[in-house]
Amino acid sequence: MAAPTFAVSRDDVRDAVVLALTGALDAFTAPDLDEAVGAALTPGHELVLDPRELEFLATGGVRALFRAAESAGRARVAPRILVGEAQHARLVIDRVDIDGRPPLAT
Repeated sequence: MAAPTFAVSRDDVRDAVVLALTGALDAFTAPDLDEAVGAALTPGHELVLDPRELEFLATGGVRALFRAAESAGRARVAPRILVGEAQHARLVIDRVDIDGRPPLAT
């Protein structure tokens, strides 16, 4: 079985830029997210990260999500991470003890 690849798709919705993440987010694919976030930071718009379709999320991927939120904050863009209550990404994020966790939304 092949390992899941990582992909980011962008959707501009009203006053938000939504980055939908699919595949595997880990330390090896995190630079792809960093690049997508850099291109998506738009003053006056919210940055919404949607990891709900990730098949795999490692601690390096969680760090990348948090780094994305920090980058958004420095650019004065409001960050938000979409997660479901019992969704895979939420379970991983809740178990990683990293200071400065960005806002999670269901």
